[in-house]
Amino acid sequence: MRRIINILLMFAMTCTFADIPAYAETTITQDADGFYLIGTADEYVEFVELSNIDGTINCKLTADIDLAGKKPGRIGAVEEVPYSGTFDGNGHIIRNFTYNEPYENKSSVYVGLIGVAKDATIKNLGLENASVIVTQSAKGGAWLGGIAGKVSGTTTIEGCYVKNSIIEKDTEHWAQAVGAIAPMISSKASIRNCYVIGCTVGYAIGTIYPGGGGLQVGTIVGYTGDTATEESIQNCYAVNNVIRADGERRTNFARYRYQGTETVTFINCYTDILDKYSAYDTATVISDISELTPAKLGGETYWKSDTYGLNSGAPRLAWEKDFSASEIFRDISGNWAKDYIEQMYAEGIVKGNGDGTFAPEKAVTREALITMLVRALGIELVTDNGVFTDVSDDDWFAPYVITAFENNIVNGVSDDKFGVSKNISRQDMCVIVHNAMKDLLQDGTKEKRFSDDYKISDYAKTAVYSLKESGIVNGRGENEFEPLGTATRAEAARIIHSLRKLLSAE
Repeated sequence: MRRIINILLMFAMTCTFADIPAYAETTITQDADGFYLIGTADEYVEFVELSNIDGTINCKLTADIDLAGKKPGRIGAVEEVPYSGTFDGNGHIIRNFTYNEPYENKSSVYVGLIGVAKDATIKNLGLENASVIVTQSAKGGAWLGGIAGKVSGTTTIEGCYVKNSIIEKDTEHWAQAVGAIAPMISSKASIRNCYVIGCTVGYAIGTIYPGGGGLQVGTIVGYTGDTATEESIQNCYAVNNVIRADGERRTNFARYRYQGTETVTFINCYTDILDKYSAYDTATVISDISELTPAKLGGETYWKSDTYGLNSGAPRLAWEKDFSASEIFRDISGNWAKDYIEQMYAEGIVKGNGDGTFAPEKAVTREALITMLVRALGIELVTDNGVFTDVSDDDWFAPYVITAFENNIVNGVSDDKFGVSKNISRQDMCVIVHNAMKDLLQDGTKEKRFSDDYKISDYAKTAVYSLKESGIVNGRGENEFEPLGTATRAEAARIIHSLRKLLSAE
């Protein structure tokens, strides 16, 4: 009898424990709604472990997370325990996520920050400098994404980006699809208000896809399955990316694979690569990143202009942090023109050199000055260049130079040459600015002359003294103007700042 009772007790305990999830102990703080609050790399690694026990738990980032030196693995690592909670980036960035593992199982593997997302919400998250690489897989195939490896059910990825990352299949073994946001979406899943910039996606250089047919590759997603929503991919863009794949299966945005194109809709989606490979990629091709605006992507609720040039001029998500020029440029803190540079940078009129410097005392070139001036004036850009042979349609400054020429602001150095890369003198800078603003400037006839007036060319004197009397230019040293001296980027920023003030007071 005692033996029977013990057996019954053990059975009852087993049944009771079977209903209780096997939670691991954790020190991660939770908020009143039960969200795990993740603020360090160690907490993130611990959350990954917890999520693979219970895929329904939620988290919210409280700081940017740097995973350098960590191997956290994947949230939702297997299909048996998909992630179905809410991953709220909360306007923060995960950097240096790395997955570089061989995979030899016969079944499929889904790789990304989140492996398998089903009925999940992933939002307001940035992923930078990630490296997602599978070096081996059997015929079941590998699916590689930045944000997620598989997106199904009612999963929504919203307000996210992937930047400066590598998502690729290495070696000649099988893979199914690669995409910087996700390799695939299906069912009622959707991707909204997301972008991909500066990423490499596809196959590693020198590898061969076995059996022919090619790899499904896209910057947003590799392919879409049969989605039941009419807004599968909406308000997204992909620019400045490198795509590695073969033939028609390579696409520049998202590739549709099967079950009828009518079930997949692309709304307000854009890519900058002109040579489309897939007939199913319906993203709009843009010839210039500056064509993208928050309005084109659905409005300012989720988007803002790239005031600081951090996305090469393409819109940024509304939650992304803005930086002052002093935070970005390490060489202006002690410069006399610091306040002017900061203000003009904040207004998107002057840009840096792409290396963390502004180079305020460096000479300003003709095209750089014209670009600043046209931006400051807000003139509608002209793109038809039938004048200057040294200005290519692909040059970043081309529309600004042509616009200035068409509005009689600047001429070339000859009939067919603009003078690209030539430094501009102080007196010629005054002439160009005067051409653009003469109706608002003083006439300059009463202003005291500079002591080196005799060095100022006759064609420039009216412009120089008009700008002097209007308070826009000053001399150098003891009342000398140095008309033939080279104008600097700092001086250009100061002059443009003065023009903006004049315009605002009009």
